[in-house]
Amino acid sequence: MENNSQKLVLPIWVLFFVFLFATLQSCGGSSNSEVRYYISLGDSLAAGTQADASGANVASEEGYTDQIYQSLLATNPDLIHIKLGCPGETTTTMLVGGICSYEEGSQLDQAIHEILEKPDQIAFITFNLGVNDIFTSGCISDDTIPSVDQTCLANSFAQTGSNLSLILSTIFSAVNPDTPVVGANYYNSFLSAWFLGVEGQSLALLSDVLTQSFNNEVLAPVYGLMGFPVTDIYTAYQAGDFTTMVSFPLPSPYDEVPLNIATLCQLTYNCPSDPAAVNIHPNTSGYAVIAQSFLSVLSGLGIQ
Repeated sequence: MENNSQKLVLPIWVLFFVFLFATLQSCGGSSNSEVRYYISLGDSLAAGTQADASGANVASEEGYTDQIYQSLLATNPDLIHIKLGCPGETTTTMLVGGICSYEEGSQLDQAIHEILEKPDQIAFITFNLGVNDIFTSGCISDDTIPSVDQTCLANSFAQTGSNLSLILSTIFSAVNPDTPVVGANYYNSFLSAWFLGVEGQSLALLSDVLTQSFNNEVLAPVYGLMGFPVTDIYTAYQAGDFTTMVSFPLPSPYDEVPLNIATLCQLTYNCPSDPAAVNIHPNTSGYAVIAQSFLSVLSGLGIQ
């Protein structure tokens, strides 16, 4: 009888450990299935570039994509941020690489790799790109008060739009139909020319026309074609408001300036006391404004 009891006990313990192992595996599988990914794509704004005291670009963890991630992490603790933005990225380099290093070659190739590797786990994607095409086009001179070759700029706009169409259609084809992809337009970094006298103010006014043209005639149609909503950074930065005058901490005639000029100075490094330290990138507060603008759009898409 004793031998028979021992023979019966062994299978019971074996079954217990088999059950325990299966339960642990099941729990582990459930945890993995809850992991979701936020992929951020774009240029130095997506990378979170800021400026040091001398005006030089520095990397930061306080960019708009970082702030979006931190804001959503409290209610989405399993969310993981795949941050792919590249300072200096143009639509051309996003397609073929050449500035930042990616395992798959280019930022776009890396993004598609990430999307196809875990298609059902992509929570959402944010995207901003295009303005570096204009900065590097040679259409805007390097003078203190830049001149603009508008024929050159029109050609640059067309090429940028064509490249963006290819990039966004590639993303569109890779993501699940219900995966939110949110794009963005741009604020106007040339508004700080306002402080350069009458010629500078004329340039600021012209730059607003060109910025709206780029946002509305290049970016908006491409995003719209793909059905991707657009975060309106231009409006969030009050970029078109030359009418509302506000106090500003400079001697006359700059003790009162348009709201868009004052807002740019408040949210970016465009207006330092040392002109040599000018930097077009947002500060932490400026990135917070962009992040909140994205979050408002994402909230409307059910991402909270």
